[in-house]
Amino acid sequence: MSTCFGLSPYIVDQPYIASRAFFNQDGPGTGTVTLADVSSLWFFAPAYLSDTRLDWRNKTTGAAGTLTATTPIGMGSAVNLRLNSGPGDVEITRSAVNRNALWAIPTTSCTGTVHVN
Repeated sequence: MSTCFGLSPYIVDQPYIASRAFFNQDGPGTGTVTLADVSSLWFFAPAYLSDTRLDWRNKTTGAAGTLTATTPIGMGSAVNLRLNSGPGDVEITRSAVNRNALWAIPTTSCTGTVHVN
């Protein structure tokens, strides 16, 4: 997967850098995509929220869709999304908007491919 980059809404924090997607298949054509590698060093403040969007397209069947999740980002956070794409190579495009009570900061988007049996 290419790298998504964005600032934490806490600004003086480690940046939002995500570059891996893990696929855990639990049935034919379906499973969970885990988007990891995001965290915040602000353990003494409330976690900021990340509104994640994952657009997917099955290159074999042409099926497509969008998955969304809002996840609190703290130490070692991950976003889990349920993918029901059918079998084939599935192209994914991830983007996010990270926010706290004061403002929201969008990230760049990144792409990759997962293979679904």
